[in-house]
Amino acid sequence: MPFKPGRHSIASRLLAFQQSETKFFYILAALFLLIIGNPILPNQGLGAYTVKLLLNFVILSGIVAANHEQQIIRQMMALGLLTLLLDWLSLLGPQWPALAIIAFALYCLFVALITISIIIQIAQSQQVTGNVLCGAIAGYLLIGLTGTFLALLLELAHPGAFVAGGGAIDRTDLFNALMYYSLVTLSTIGYGDITPAVPAARSLSLLLGLSGQIYLTVLIALLVGKYLNDTRLK
Repeated sequence: MPFKPGRHSIASRLLAFQQSETKFFYILAALFLLIIGNPILPNQGLGAYTVKLLLNFVILSGIVAANHEQQIIRQMMALGLLTLLLDWLSLLGPQWPALAIIAFALYCLFVALITISIIIQIAQSQQVTGNVLCGAIAGYLLIGLTGTFLALLLELAHPGAFVAGGGAIDRTDLFNALMYYSLVTLSTIGYGDITPAVPAARSLSLLLGLSGQIYLTVLIALLVGKYLNDTRLK
């Protein structure tokens, strides 16, 4: 049931953003800041905290980009806030490595759900607006970010699942390296400087490459169809 904005709750305030024509811009901006800023930031100290803040921006803008159903808003808020809490605890408490694994798993789940939500909203949109185009681009980048967390979980579960230049990836640079690997694989550029070394990692590589091509093919057909239909109605 659609949420009624009568109560002054956090969810009702979010509804105002979720019904705006710029809601997908926020998550697109958050993703661009993370993707562009992460490689040039130091892996430790202030740089590590800045990356966490950029991930926080992705989570919060992802909540804004979610579907406007009341139940979905509350579920995404709960999942997003739990993810942020565990992520910061894992940074402040390195003596508990299991927290990092749980945080990455929650990040992966949250980003995957937001990706699905945005794709559904784009498919249900009646017109091709600037907001829809921002959502379409954000959906593509979110697939790459989901691949990043899947690769992180795989590498943490099986150290050496991915190799760089024939050797192990620097553990302090793991997130940056695997985000780069995920986006390069998604776009099928395939430089080969980071490669999968185990069957599960190769399967993930194939999944990312196919997902990127299928997404772009279907998305272009969908958006062109909507644009032509809107032009015909006018």
